[in-house]
Amino acid sequence: MSIIQQKIASGTLMGWWDFRSGTIDDFSGNSVDGSFATGTYLNKEGLNLDGVDDYITAGTGLNVADDATWTGWIKTTDTNGVIFSKWDAGIAKRSWALLLSTGRLSVAVSSTGSNSEQQNDNSGALINDGIWHHVAVVYDKSANTVDFYVDGIFNEQDNLTTATGGINSDVAPVLVGDEYSGSIGGFFGGTLQELEIFTEKLTATEIAQLMGETADTNWPTKPKSKTVELNYLQQSSGLTSHWKMQPQANTIPDLTGAGNDASIVGSPAFVNTILGPGAKLTDSTNGFNTGSDWIGTSALTFGCWINLDDWGALNVGRIFDNSKAALKVTTANDTLTFTSDGYVTEVEAATNAITLNNFIFVCVTRTAGGVTNFYVNGALSGSADQDSGTPAGGTNVFMGNNVNGNRGLEGTMIEPFAIVGTVETAAQIAARYKLGAKLVQYKTDWGTSVSAANVTAGQLEDTDWQVSTGTWKVSTDTINGQKCKVLECIAAGMAYIPIDSFMTTSDSSYGTWEFWMYKGADANFTIMELMANEVLTPGAAGQTGYYLQYSSTEAVRLGRMNTVGSVTTLTGTADSYIDISTWYGIKIERTYNGFFTTYIKGGAYADWTAITGTNPVEDTTHTSAKYIVLDFDNGDKIAYSDRTGNYSITKYLGVI
Repeated sequence: MSIIQQKIASGTLMGWWDFRSGTIDDFSGNSVDGSFATGTYLNKEGLNLDGVDDYITAGTGLNVADDATWTGWIKTTDTNGVIFSKWDAGIAKRSWALLLSTGRLSVAVSSTGSNSEQQNDNSGALINDGIWHHVAVVYDKSANTVDFYVDGIFNEQDNLTTATGGINSDVAPVLVGDEYSGSIGGFFGGTLQELEIFTEKLTATEIAQLMGETADTNWPTKPKSKTVELNYLQQSSGLTSHWKMQPQANTIPDLTGAGNDASIVGSPAFVNTILGPGAKLTDSTNGFNTGSDWIGTSALTFGCWINLDDWGALNVGRIFDNSKAALKVTTANDTLTFTSDGYVTEVEAATNAITLNNFIFVCVTRTAGGVTNFYVNGALSGSADQDSGTPAGGTNVFMGNNVNGNRGLEGTMIEPFAIVGTVETAAQIAARYKLGAKLVQYKTDWGTSVSAANVTAGQLEDTDWQVSTGTWKVSTDTINGQKCKVLECIAAGMAYIPIDSFMTTSDSSYGTWEFWMYKGADANFTIMELMANEVLTPGAAGQTGYYLQYSSTEAVRLGRMNTVGSVTTLTGTADSYIDISTWYGIKIERTYNGFFTTYIKGGAYADWTAITGTNPVEDTTHTSAKYIVLDFDNGDKIAYSDRTGNYSITKYLGVI
């Protein structure tokens, strides 16, 4: 468990603001959300304060009753300034403040509200050198000391002689970037990446862990969900606009600093998704107005993730529109269309490029001459040279709607970005898709108890799997030298898990499944129904979906289950393709348009190898599933978890 997770669980993390998220909200779970004093100061690095009048407020709480630790990442060239404070000298309500003083880390505390004592980190180097530093101050109430750490290194301990016996608790406002009143530092000029406050003394080891966990290369840390923020800004310096769908007042800030902040139109809902914060548009009038035509007639790359509930107003919901350049989804051919000249000329992507109720990455590029390319989930969709007319300048750029506010998208929009003046290459767009495609929707990588006795019904130990028939247990085995927990079949039967416990029934039908499976005997049929609509065997009447089978003749087969009580082999290898009593990894990818590609690893296959037979193979019959079902014989096994996380049942969002 990460250090952040530990401190949230223990209740000692009072507040945690990671400004790289594009928000000044509190991630600790304590709802100590911030408010801007003037304007919006967020950019791709974090909270950018001008040192003149920029600051944020965060209520009047955060009182420290006993011990405390303040930590954060800062970058500045200023000499003095208040980083984080609860300090009102005007009415004798001083409490604490984390400071920059003469270029060094400093802290001020008050034990009565009237007195004050400031200590500086005089042993450490200057930290106002314009590069990132991790800073931490630890307050020990009983010892009346403060310890200073910079970049994970302990610098010095100072004794408090005036403000002793604890820190004053009061109603002074909490500010980031200034103090409410007093003369301890004034406005902070620089960038804050993130801040934390704890009601305990962190150890040197914990501070080093925290520094590593919150470093820029490790963003994000999401302790309470599987949500993972995409970081397009870190991947490319070429972005000219980028929006995270988390509102600040009535605005979605443009995190590139280009100033194309988007005003919220109507009442979209803001939701968490596996890809990060999203805007769920449910009415034809919802959308976002960026305030100007920053697209014009220039070359353009525009992309975002969408998850459509329907096709939008009049079945032509807009992704963006400036009255001349417009990208929309349309129920006609289930695809994307684009125009550069106000619909005088309009072109479309490949038929059936878009499906409802799935996360899809869409991207369009346009040259200054009007040549347009569509990309869906990182792949070119349609002709590479679609001439959509000479680009014309338009009015304000709207996202999620048109300029008239009557062609709203119906679904969720996530992480829109734009690059004006540049047409990105196919490789660059594929790389942006991979950022989201590799996100994990389900993984059996948590610990579980080994069975003390066999299980014939109900929950299989403390996993999420249920025993339907047969006899099962959780046991251990070794795969490629790594000790693993496995689900083992003792007597032939089925175990299952409902898919809707961790993703939607549509999500399960696309993306990448990866697992390690073991055939225990020569005559066995070892089957994983990775997309099943009932807890039944593949050939049972009423069963639908897709399955992967190790046959009794050691062939590997991918098949479709048909409602009438039959199966259709989509692709398969020759007999004796695998060995019994051997662990093999299987990876099955399914694209948004129904193409399956199956890979194997293990035994004679040292690395991931596409299986022989028709591979890839197309089948679009089934587009949702309710269960994963294991239909095993005696001795068959599937890997559940290991210390490294390499041997588990894993579902990735996209094709990886």
